[in-house]
Amino acid sequence: MAKENVRFGEKLTWSDFSGKSSDDFVKEIFNHATGIAQKSINWYWQSIKLKKASTLTIRFFIFFLVAAGALMPILSGLFTDVEIRLRLTQSGVAALAFAGLLEASDRVFGWSSGWLRYITTVLSMEDLMRRFKLDWFGYLFTKKGEPDDEDKKPLFDIARKFEAELSKIQNDETDKWVSEFNTSTAVLRELIKTHREAAQRTADDEKERYKANKPGMLETKLSHRGEPVAVDISIDNNEPVSFTGLSWARSDITEGLHIMKITSDNSPKSELNIPFKIDAGEITVIEIEVP
Repeated sequence: MAKENVRFGEKLTWSDFSGKSSDDFVKEIFNHATGIAQKSINWYWQSIKLKKASTLTIRFFIFFLVAAGALMPILSGLFTDVEIRLRLTQSGVAALAFAGLLEASDRVFGWSSGWLRYITTVLSMEDLMRRFKLDWFGYLFTKKGEPDDEDKKPLFDIARKFEAELSKIQNDETDKWVSEFNTSTAVLRELIKTHREAAQRTADDEKERYKANKPGMLETKLSHRGEPVAVDISIDNNEPVSFTGLSWARSDITEGLHIMKITSDNSPKSELNIPFKIDAGEITVIEIEVP
């Protein structure tokens, strides 16, 4: 079952206690004030246990991953096999990256800061409770005889002051939580932005790498002085291809500079050597007049 949020409870009001007898007044005001404080203190101590467990667990894993990330590159030096050394080094980098993500998650969710904030708050509450009891019983001990109606107002003021200071401690803790929450939200936004930009750069790099490895295409437009004649076309001194027509294309040409040789069957035979450049993933068009 989920733990309920801490609630301060009903505040002290003079009308609820002023008509009671002096003995009942003293007991009920004291029990009301200390009951509210003890409820808040118990809530924080319970929450501290959960925060402490989360903090120590994540700190253990961060330390383990940092240690692994530092040791794996050192261990890789013990091996001569390149593949093993590469895997150990990459594993070390991955361990350090994961440790960084855990540290960022601690900042975003506030496990460590919440633990320290709760400890500071509950210790302040317990110290305030001790001072309240000293003020309360100190007043009663200096009183000659049993408390009477004249003592109701001073005792009520002591309890109200205690309640106000207790409420201030709790409100200060809430303000710190709000500030940390806004900070963690900003950190989360920055992480999302950073990783989105990194992912976009990786995608662009992969796109460029894919494009660079993709062959280009050559489209050759032939023009003849008369009717089209058969020609032999070869690229980079490869096996020539016989062709008759006006447009010849090839789609598996690697990026870079190439030489196209065209030999016609006209009489006399003619030979053309045309340099051209292929860009990866692009279509290069050249126009040639066959003699």
